[in-house]
Amino acid sequence: MDEIEIRITQDGDGLATPPEVSLLHKLQEEIEAQGIGKDLGGGTGCGEMDILVEVADSEEATRRLRKLANEFGIADRTTIRVLPKASS
Repeated sequence: MDEIEIRITQDGDGLATPPEVSLLHKLQEEIEAQGIGKDLGGGTGCGEMDILVEVADSEEATRRLRKLANEFGIADRTTIRVLPKASS
C-alpha cells in the first residue's frame, strides 16, 4: 500500500475557518465514498490543511484525487504527492 499526502492552501496563515474545516471533512468523506483510498487523518495549521490517504495504486489514486480537487474547486491550491516508502 502507498500513502498520499494532500495539502490545501488556506486563505489565512493560522487554523482553518469553519467553512474550510467543513470542506476538509467533505473531501475526506468523498475520498472514502469513491473508494479512492482509506483516510488516515487530516488537520489544519500554518495556513494549510492536509489529508493522509492510504491507497493501493498511487498513480490511479493521484489521477482521481486531482479530478476530485477540480470538482471541489480547489485544484489551484492543492498539492498531491506520493510519500516515499519507509525502508525496512
